Amino acid sequence: MMFDQIDPIRFAMWNFVRNEAKQPDTHRPAWDWQYVVREPEIGKWYGYRARVQCLPISSPDDVLDAYKHWQNRL
Repeated sequence: MMFDQIDPIRFAMWNFVRNEAKQPDTHRPAWDWQYVVREPEIGKWYGYRARVQCLPISSPDDVLDAYKHWQNRL
């Protein structure tokens, strides 16, 4: 998941699915994110762009290269 701003993005994992023993099933969590707007102003527009990309990754540099490629196309 890639985002185009430096404002805070919070990630959260939710696990609503229960197994037969009524315990959280760790194989099916739901990931979510929250865009945080600190001290919002009336009438001001807030937003962000995001991109999901599923690629084979071999190193942290692969992630950075994918992000830079996306940023250059914006």
